[in-house]
Amino acid sequence: MGFCRRERTIVHTRPSQRFPVRLAPTSAKLTSTATRARIAIRGLTADTFSGSYELTVFSGSPLIQAESAQGRHTGFVHRRSA
Repeated sequence: MGFCRRERTIVHTRPSQRFPVRLAPTSAKLTSTATRARIAIRGLTADTFSGSYELTVFSGSPLIQAESAQGRHTGFVHRRSA
């Protein structure tokens, strides 16, 4: 682990890789509750990963949360906020 002096936090330095992401929409799903609506767009791929691009719109807020939900295996999904 490394140390970032400016923010005074510990920064993890384990190996990682980046892959280009491609969105070729195949389907979309809309779910909602009283406080938020979520749009999940299937067809997101990056190297050996696949999944969906998800947008969450919060009631009364101008902000939209964007995240990718991808996995290598059918039972594994990792969410990463954008």
